[in-house]
Amino acid sequence: IYSLGCTLYSLIAAKPIYDGRTVVEKILAHREHPIPKFVANDSLTDPLCQSLNQILQRMVSKLPKDRYQ
Repeated sequence: IYSLGCTLYSLIAAKPIYDGRTVVEKILAHREHPIPKFVANDSLTDPLCQSLNQILQRMVSKLPKDRYQ
């Protein structure tokens, strides 16, 4: 589910969920950085955007028990 969430973010935002210059930096970002919000058209008031953010937040939750089964 986590990997699928990262892929969803990459497809929608056209960039990786976490940046880093090296592989180690990217791995640490997945573990330590907060989950980014997807912003479409710079608006979080759009119901579709809010729904996507909620789904994404749950898919890439840091704790596996908080993710979809």
